Order: sequence, then C-alpha cells, then structure tokens
Amino acid sequence: MTTRTDEDLELELRSLPGVLSVSIAYGDRGDAEMVTLLVIGLELDATRSEAQMILSLYYPEVTLVIEEANDAVIQLSRDHSRVAIVEADIEHSTGTVRVTLQHNGRSGIGHSASGPLIGGAEATLAALRDLGIEVPFSLLSVNSVSLMNRWPVIVTLRSSRGDDDRMGIALADGELLSSVKSTLNALNRFLATPVRPG
Repeated sequence: MTTRTDEDLELELRSLPGVLSVSIAYGDRGDAEMVTLLVIGLELDATRSEAQMILSLYYPEVTLVIEEANDAVIQLSRDHSRVAIVEADIEHSTGTVRVTLQHNGRSGIGHSASGPLIGGAEATLAALRDLGIEVPFSLLSVNSVSLMNRWPVIVTLRSSRGDDDRMGIALADGELLSSVKSTLNALNRFLATPVRPG
C-alpha cells in the first residue's frame, strides 16, 4: 500500500540525475521490500550511491535495484498499453501549447493557451481525455524549482474523488516537455489501470 512516506521517497529518487522511473515492491504485510530505479546516463555509480543514501533515510533494510535503461527500455517499449509522448509544441507568439499522446495505437491531442509550464500540464490532461481515458484529477499547481543547478518541474494534481493529491517531477529539454513528463509521472500508478468511461 502506497503511503505519503513512499510518495515522498519516490519524489526524492526521481529528482536524481538520470532516473526515469521508480517502483516500490511490497511484501505480504504491505511493507516496502524492494525499490527499483530505471536509470539512464553514464554516472550509474554516483546515482546508486545517492539513491542508497536517500533510501537509508526512509527504509534502511530495503533492497535497492538499479536497472540500466539500455536494457529495460527495450522491455518497456514492448508494452503497447504505455502512454507515450508523440509531440509537445508551443506557438511562442501566442503561448498556445499542443500535446499529442499515443496509447494502444491511438492518438490523443490536447491544447492549452497557458504557456509552457501550466499549458504543458493542461494539454497533457486534455490529450489523455481525448484518448478516452477518464482522468479524475484536476491541475492544482505547476512549479519549476532549483535543484543543484537544474530546474525540474513539479506538477501537483487534485483528485475529484477525494483521494490524495498526486505529485510528479521531471526534468527534460525545456519547460514544456518537463511539464508534460511531470504530469504523466504524477499519473503513473493511475495510468497503469486507467478507468474508461461508460
């Protein structure tokens, strides 16, 4: 069972350089047993060391597994149910954003006139709905934060069902793509078992 502590841990681990995804495996009693990071980049040892230090503050006995993206991404690409970013563009003169996502061979397009940060998140939610995925969340906040000379984007979503807020963090090439990826990051667990309308 995911707790606020686990969400805080996941957020910290996702902020490390090269970390693409974080998954926490639980035992029969609901206790965290293993944390797996999907990592890309050349500094795997440094990332492992930082991740181990962060993990020890939360769960000193939990096993840390590092998977290199070169191997793991091949397996992920075989999962056609995964939501993929096809395109994220902005018309700079108007601040209008267009995000195109793909899911199960179908494309969904979302638009927003709110600029790259807020617009990226709004357009991503709109594209998910255009795909036919019922997304019971609304945008609460989008922030670009300074983190060791990097500027990741943090998106917070509010549940319309009274569940906990969702947070995502991502660092990509530019504010727009960071915002799109952060929004999808916030919805990782939800998108694993999306609710379809009807």
